[in-house]
Amino acid sequence: MSLLNDALRAAEKRQSKPGVASAYAGVAPSTPGRRGWLVPALLLIIAVLLMALVYGMKLRNEGSVSATAVQLKSASSPEVDPGLTKLAPNAGKPDSADDESSVPGAGATVVTEKAAEPEPEQTTARKTQPPVAVEEPFEISESKPEPMAVSKLANAESAPSDQAAPDEPTPVPAVKQIRETPEAIDREVSREIAVLLSEGETRRAEALLREVTQNQLAPSSRSVFARAMIVEGDLDRAMPWLSGVTVEQNPDLRLLKSRALLSQGELSGALEVLLRDTPPVRQATQYRVTLATLLQQDGRSEEAARHWSELLAMDDSRPAWWVGLAIALEDSGEIAGAVKAYQQAVALPGLSTALAEYVRKRLMNLRAG
Repeated sequence: MSLLNDALRAAEKRQSKPGVASAYAGVAPSTPGRRGWLVPALLLIIAVLLMALVYGMKLRNEGSVSATAVQLKSASSPEVDPGLTKLAPNAGKPDSADDESSVPGAGATVVTEKAAEPEPEQTTARKTQPPVAVEEPFEISESKPEPMAVSKLANAESAPSDQAAPDEPTPVPAVKQIRETPEAIDREVSREIAVLLSEGETRRAEALLREVTQNQLAPSSRSVFARAMIVEGDLDRAMPWLSGVTVEQNPDLRLLKSRALLSQGELSGALEVLLRDTPPVRQATQYRVTLATLLQQDGRSEEAARHWSELLAMDDSRPAWWVGLAIALEDSGEIAGAVKAYQQAVALPGLSTALAEYVRKRLMNLRAG
């Protein structure tokens, strides 16, 4: 009996435990003390994730709206804040045609930015928001100003305003032109006539002489042409340029005319021309030598001796002049003076062989007497 009572008590004790009845009934025992904190923890984690997601989307939306506002402000305003390039996210990156363009005439730079691609977990949230449309008021040119053009423009703006414009003509200092004198023109034409004559262009030389003599006497040009005609024996062409009142006032032209007349055999006519106006010895030496020689040929020895004496007074080193004086003195009957003149001629160097032989014979004859 006692054993049965003990067994009943043990069964009651087992039934009084919470998990025994459920175990006999086939129900899993529950542990409310261990699993009660899981649900609040899960709810808390979900709430934190949702708050983080909402906060991140809010910040991204605010950044996109601010960038869009900046673009609208820069596109509608002619002047742009200097710090705009600093606000752009890619201001530190190299310039490109897609990010930055220069607007001709506006003087401002519009910075455009590509929208950042959303992360995979935020794609759904971004699609729920209506996109902001930005219309550009004008077409942006992609051409950039060249650095060289910009530097030239800056230099032009910084240059002083008092500098003269480059297209203004620079004043040229007045140069005083010296008018050519008739003598200079005559010398130049005489050289041209000499060249033409040397080339056989006689007609062109005479035409040039005729042209220059319309305005002046041109003694040098006349002398060059007339001397060449006298040497060629064409006196008909030489004499017209050696005639006239104005021509006879020039000693050189008178000398040429006397030689032309002498070549025609007119000794008296040649002397007449030379004796019209005898120039000083120092100014016309050859003129006086020709005159003394023609006077000696014409038998006018005393006059010839006088001209030779004047020549030797200027220069006594000419042996030919001493011979001329000796001949004039001998013809005049002054033998002693003639001997002295012959001796002086032989003593000087430069006497030609023919004259030296003539002088020796005359000395022998005069000494033999």
